[in-house]
Amino acid sequence: MAGFKLVVNSRVEIIIGEEEYKSVIQDVNNESFFISMPMEKGEYIEFDNGSTLVMYNYTKDGNYLYKFTCKVKGRAKSGLTELYELSLPEKVERIQRREFVRIHVVVPIEYKIEKNEDNKFLKGILVDISGGGLRFATDNEINVGEVIELKLRDIN
Repeated sequence: MAGFKLVVNSRVEIIIGEEEYKSVIQDVNNESFFISMPMEKGEYIEFDNGSTLVMYNYTKDGNYLYKFTCKVKGRAKSGLTELYELSLPEKVERIQRREFVRIHVVVPIEYKIEKNEDNKFLKGILVDISGGGLRFATDNEINVGEVIELKLRDIN
């Protein structure tokens, strides 16, 4: 799948039935990838060679979640770290975990920062909107925690 890439040090979740195990990608090559052996209550989780694993992987920026399957090829060791060698991902799909659909738009807006001394409206462009919020672009700096007032025009 375009955009999907295994990245060393990114976390993965392995789903076996109702159980979920966390691990980290330790190495990737042209034929396989390696994860640290997941543990639960101080014990390594054992997977049989040839078994198929369902895994989830977040991209480094955390914006996307991918689900894929792979096969256990064997075990390995890197220093003191116990590893599983896995086949490269198969059946990769991007998962949407948002509660609300995000709609991309390009709409002029006006806004002002609540604590702004001159109290005048500035211009921006609404970029997207969803049930959980919106995103807009502006040439001006807005700091985290500042309260803004936003004017939306009727776009009918």
